[in-house]
Amino acid sequence: MLSIILFVSLAFAYLFFSTPLYSVSSSILIKIDGGADFAQNTVYSELEAYESNKQVENEMEILSSYSLMRDAIEELPLDYFYYTEDKYSRKVELYGEEVPVTVKTLLKKPDVGQYPEEVRVSVKPFEDHFILIQKDNKEKAYQYGELIDNWYGEIKINKAESFQGVMPDLLHIYFKNKDQVAGLYRGRIQVNLSQRFASVFNISLVDAVPKKGEDVLNKLIEQYNLQAVKEKNVTASNTIDFINSQLDTLMRDLNIIERKVEQYRRTNNISDMGTENSLMVQS
Repeated sequence: MLSIILFVSLAFAYLFFSTPLYSVSSSILIKIDGGADFAQNTVYSELEAYESNKQVENEMEILSSYSLMRDAIEELPLDYFYYTEDKYSRKVELYGEEVPVTVKTLLKKPDVGQYPEEVRVSVKPFEDHFILIQKDNKEKAYQYGELIDNWYGEIKINKAESFQGVMPDLLHIYFKNKDQVAGLYRGRIQVNLSQRFASVFNISLVDAVPKKGEDVLNKLIEQYNLQAVKEKNVTASNTIDFINSQLDTLMRDLNIIERKVEQYRRTNNISDMGTENSLMVQS
């Protein structure tokens, strides 16, 4: 009984202090090029289904790639992560309009490099100023927008215009590297087919902040569509360039042939047959 009480208490304590995670998902339809008329044959139909499924799998690999996630992260304000604590000393992440301040990096020192995730500064925000607590626990008051030169570089902390809530007592700001953030979210992405031989697949992401998860998924799909458009534009541009080059070659060949014909007529005193026929009819 003591063991049961102990482990149940530990389970409740774990659930109480652990960070809740939320799943965000979306569905994507891939348009597959239609097959030829002979696809009505059973064998060819199976081959067409196999090729279509391969195209969908290729698109799934592209969507779950690191490079695409890196492009999506670049468009989001994920250079810094903001955390506060509730009355139970639990860590709570803030995002978007929940963040009372914004950080802007003007200059990053070259020796910072790939800084670890635990590197942070803490801020006590107020309405007209803030107190910065750095990693050496030294406190200094600053005005919003004032230049700060510290171990990281030159930064400015401004009051967020969209923030309408109550200023937290303490705000922790984690300095993030977007390459690391992209790798983090790349590991959280799950892409699965809705069913076998289907051209629809589901993409899901687990995050502590639902709004941030939505933004990451939406930006990922947006970048996926942009890359698809760019690929089609490149293909169309290459096709047009090829056609124009072929037309130029044909025009040069035709001009050469016309000059040879004209030269042959002059050499053999051959005039236009149509003109001669008209003169004969008039006579």
